[in-house]
Formats: sequence, structure tokens, C-alpha cells
Amino acid sequence: MIRSMTGFARREQSGSWGTLTWELRTVNHRYLEVSCRLPEELRAAEGDFRQAIAAVVRRGKVDCTLNFRAAAQDAGEIQINRALAERLLARARELGRSRRRSRSTRQSDRSVALARRCAGSGTRRYALLLACCNRRQLSR
Repeated sequence: MIRSMTGFARREQSGSWGTLTWELRTVNHRYLEVSCRLPEELRAAEGDFRQAIAAVVRRGKVDCTLNFRAAAQDAGEIQINRALAERLLARARELGRSRRRSRSTRQSDRSVALARRCAGSGTRRYALLLACCNRRQLSR
């Protein structure tokens, strides 16, 4: 029996979920070197694939490629969970209100701190500082 370390294999499996295609290429190499190219959805299984290959191959450079093509889905009507969408919108509005409140609180805190620092400088300077902190324009 001839035992060559150079080889190529391709296997394709189709189902209702789509099509998987494995391609394996091997060449002679002093040690076992496995490199896998996998789709994002299956990267978590790379260690299992390496172990399965190492169980049957002792040495050589093994390049394996897995391609996945999902089956075409029906372009049917989109289902919306209205109760969940309403809760999400309500929460987003609540967060927006609290963020605006905290921003205006921070601005007024800065205004008061600056005004206190310049308290003896006269009322016009105090008004200008307040205007700058609140991002308003005062007319002269």
C-alpha cells in the first residue's frame, strides 16, 4: 500500500440549512502543522477540527477550508414583537431624559462654581460667565 503525504480531498454536504464544502490539502512536512480556514459562524469549533485531524494524521502540513453557503430564505413578512419594541422605545426615551437632566445639572454646577470664583468682579461678569456656561449669547 502506498502512503503518500501529498493529497487533496473535497467533500460537499447539502441540506435544508444550506451547503457545507470541506477541502483538505496535505503536503510532506517534518511535523504536524494544521491550518484551518473557517466561516465566522464555525470558528469556535476550530479546536475540535484540529483534534480530529491530529487523531488520524501524524505529520505533514494540512490546509483545511470549510465553506458554508446558507440556503436562500423566503422573503416573507417580517414579524415584529410590538410589546418588546414599545418597551425598548420607552426605555430609550427615559435614558434620553435622564441624560439631558444630568447634562444640564453638570452645566449649572459649572456655572455656579465659576460665578463663585469671580463673585467680587461685578454682576456683568457673572452674567457673562453664566451665559458662556449655558452656551447662550447675551446681547450688549
